[in-house]
Amino acid sequence: MAIKKIGWLIEDGRPGNFIYNEPKPVSINNTKPLSHMAVQACPAVNQVENRYFEVLCPFDLRLRCEKKDSNYEIYSVPEGTRIDEELIKKNLNLMPKDSWRNEDRPVIQIECPYAFITDEDIYLTQLPPFLNFNSSYWPGTLISGRFNITNWPRTLSWAFEWHDLSQDLILKRNIPWFYVFFESDSPEDGFKLIEAALNYNDLVLDPQSFILSLRGNLFGGILFAILSLYSKQKENKKQELDKPKTIDKEM
Repeated sequence: MAIKKIGWLIEDGRPGNFIYNEPKPVSINNTKPLSHMAVQACPAVNQVENRYFEVLCPFDLRLRCEKKDSNYEIYSVPEGTRIDEELIKKNLNLMPKDSWRNEDRPVIQIECPYAFITDEDIYLTQLPPFLNFNSSYWPGTLISGRFNITNWPRTLSWAFEWHDLSQDLILKRNIPWFYVFFESDSPEDGFKLIEAALNYNDLVLDPQSFILSLRGNLFGGILFAILSLYSKQKENKKQELDKPKTIDKEM
């Protein structure tokens, strides 16, 4: 079995230990097994669970979706929200109706600046935190996605399809927000995450020297190319919401 190393970083170079948490293996099996028959002692269970990495939610946020006549509105609820309103406006989008899966299920996106990079042929799948008890109370479903992180370097997005408009969406800081699952051409491979932005400042100040240095050899060339793509992505970001967005439902 080979251990594949994958770099992770935050889009604009911020260290991941401030607002955004370091992705880590799911922590469901941290307790000591009650016996050799316990769930966490089962090789089949571990073969699955050991391949998932969890990303914890970086903030407390309570959102409400209301339908008024033929319009939908998304707004934050002060009780249960501990994030600046301006940051909410910058990071929350109600997607255009023609991008929804169902005309009665609004889709929202929350900016998720995580990116994962590697020079090997590896696929990433973003999934809801289904092993976590708290996420079962969400009034809808996380929209999952799978792509090749070598051929398509990009940041992730937290997209949510709202099914039950009578219930608020409650996200809590340090509770699993989503999972990432990696696949290579061998089902026996394991994966290890490495923070790829540790030398970000050096990379920005002198990209060529950094890439040619010992520190830059592992991820430098890839990281530089990806950061260039991020700059272009920022210029083409979706229009930010200055206020709850209203969508007319077609008759």
